Amino acid sequence: MRIFAITFRYLKGHLLNALRMRGKEVTTEDIKWVVTVPAMWNDVSKQFIRKAAIEVHICVDVRS
Repeated sequence: MRIFAITFRYLKGHLLNALRMRGKEVTTEDIKWVVTVPAMWNDVSKQFIRKAAIEVHICVDVRS
């Protein structure tokens, strides 16, 4: 899970920095984050991704 969390954290930071460089004041709460997983993944794998997203604060509710 650590690698996924690191990846999500990097992508989140990169997006926020890119928007700020263009003069947009955006916070994490302003963005509706959507992380998709293949339908064929089992529930354990899906929960793994949810936990990584929650760790970096791009997902507050595991079903959101």
